[in-house]
Amino acid sequence: MMKFLIFVTFLVGVLYAAKSKKSKDGTKQLLQAIKNELSELKKGQGVLGEKIQSLDEGQEVLGEKIQSLDDGQGVLGEKIQSLDDGQGVLGEKIQSLEKKLEKAGTWRLGMNINPADGHIFGYTVGWATGIDIGSDDEALTKDYLSAKVWVTPANCIAIVRHQRGVVDAVKVFKFKVPGESLSTRFGLKNMNPGRQIVTQGGPIQESVADDADNLGDDPIFSVGGDLAFNWTYSNNGCRIALTEGHLSGADVNDDNTHGLGNDFGINPLTDTINSVWAHDISNIQDCPMPACKT
Repeated sequence: MMKFLIFVTFLVGVLYAAKSKKSKDGTKQLLQAIKNELSELKKGQGVLGEKIQSLDEGQEVLGEKIQSLDDGQGVLGEKIQSLDDGQGVLGEKIQSLEKKLEKAGTWRLGMNINPADGHIFGYTVGWATGIDIGSDDEALTKDYLSAKVWVTPANCIAIVRHQRGVVDAVKVFKFKVPGESLSTRFGLKNMNPGRQIVTQGGPIQESVADDADNLGDDPIFSVGGDLAFNWTYSNNGCRIALTEGHLSGADVNDDNTHGLGNDFGINPLTDTINSVWAHDISNIQDCPMPACKT
């Protein structure tokens, strides 16, 4: 383009060479104007070159950003893959835990005994019939029996002493015969002749809080040994006692076996209704009739 402009200017000079001085002055002015335009054009070309250079640099930066974005997408893909792998591992761990829990079993509340709530879980009440007693809302503050849990097969039993839900002592026993429900273990079939030792080897777990009170005559936590169910003796019965406590002979009417679910003056082999001297919890005491406290 620059060669074209020089060529045109040269022709204009030849055409005006033969004219007057006045004409020469006009020619000089025209040439100066052309020079000025050429100068402006060069400046414009410089600015354009700078903008083109800036555009090239911008394209380079854009290319770097695109590359960085591609790299970031690669890293993101790796992280997503890692997350997928992690979810797979987590799923396996959850499945493994579920299997362990299934194998270990689940604890369910079958009964709660409050000796001061006005209701009495004597030998004949609830144990054999397995009817619902109390409510879920007050299951840890008043006498309670869950009919659903009572018919559920059980391999272990935990006896827990608590103060309104705050545990201060616990013993866990494993049944000699697994898979039987409490309804079966305390039902009529096992009441006659009764007197079953249902665990062996003592508790498999035992824990007592440092601040637990009144343990000295507790029918469960002051006595060792295994669990004895449906302990019938003469016209008396005790639903749960421990073997290292006093277990009265079958025909001995001494009112001297103490534990949970007690009654005197009944037919302990068949009676699931009548109650004479019922007491749901009896402290440990060596007191042959008539000296015992209920």
